[in-house]
Amino acid sequence: MELSGRQSIYLLVICSLATKVQTLPSMIASNLGRFGWLYFLILGLVDILFVLLALYINKLGEGKTLYEMLSETIGKLGAKIISFMFGCYFIF
Repeated sequence: MELSGRQSIYLLVICSLATKVQTLPSMIASNLGRFGWLYFLILGLVDILFVLLALYINKLGEGKTLYEMLSETIGKLGAKIISFMFGCYFIF
């Protein structure tokens, strides 16, 4: 079974939101107090914009991976650098 681009984006968003819900409430409560809900609202909107952008890029790529699209536009070295940066971002 293989994940489609859309399914992988949904999985990414779910994991991102789960991480925020687990780690951020204590930090937000101590720093923002009762206005912490506004911070979560803004983060949710940013996540929605990210998903829409990722879906648009996926649609433009016609089934290509991010690395393949980057290789065609900025070259293999640039694609490797950006792919490495994405990997580090999602690992940490």
